Amino acid sequence: MGRADPLTAYGPAGFKAMPESIIKAWQIDIDARAQRLQHADVYRVDACEFTAGTIYRDHNITITLFPVHHQKAE
Repeated sequence: MGRADPLTAYGPAGFKAMPESIIKAWQIDIDARAQRLQHADVYRVDACEFTAGTIYRDHNITITLFPVHHQKAE
């Protein structure tokens, strides 16, 4: 995969549980790959949770998080 460090992912409150659950679901596959050529560290995720508002600003860009309601398609 070419990545040595954990993937950093961002989401709303409660987001940290999602990558933890996905990794737990795939743990058997991850362990099998780690025993062969691939390193287990590439499967780590640093999940960061944020609330609505501006999270980053410099002279070129502002990043603002806001809630979005995802309705089921009917």
